[in-house]
Amino acid sequence: MQDAEQTGPAPPGVRLETERLVLRELVPTAVGDQRFVVALLNDPGFREGIGDFGVRTLEDAGAYIQRTCRASYAAHGFGMYGVELQATGELIGLMGLLLRAVLDAPDLGFAFLAAHCRRGYAREAGRAALAGGAGRCGLGRVVAVTSVENVASRACLASLGFRHAGEVRLTAEGPELMLFETVLDDADVRKER
Repeated sequence: MQDAEQTGPAPPGVRLETERLVLRELVPTAVGDQRFVVALLNDPGFREGIGDFGVRTLEDAGAYIQRTCRASYAAHGFGMYGVELQATGELIGLMGLLLRAVLDAPDLGFAFLAAHCRRGYAREAGRAALAGGAGRCGLGRVVAVTSVENVASRACLASLGFRHAGEVRLTAEGPELMLFETVLDDADVRKER
């Protein structure tokens, strides 16, 4: 496990566990959470595929966690969660649900550090996030977006039961993205428990 200086106080709120992973709320004052966010948001794959959010320092990371993750937890009961390895407590990615004004349903979003890709973690964490959203928040339809070039994300979404539903732009000047959707029901939630 990481030491207290890295992880800070015990994370409040939601905690979803899978065979290998823990999804938990991020804490803006936890140095370990801040370090992870700086590393992930500055990973070349993240910046190229998702964007550059200008998060360079621990202070920037704490503000990012507060304004995006914590604000969503408070307003909607869900958001982006840190994904930890159960065996070590190491944060390896983000997974969760977002609300975007341009989309008509919650959006499943995810990103993992390059060293932890292609190990099935996104699929495992995605199942937990979807079951948690359906079970705790009563969500039915969930969407996801990805670029045409992101074959790995498209394959992950397909394995989670998402189907191609068209194209969408998140901003007027942004690129056209592939839109996917899935409908969650009680059977999906029972299967994941």
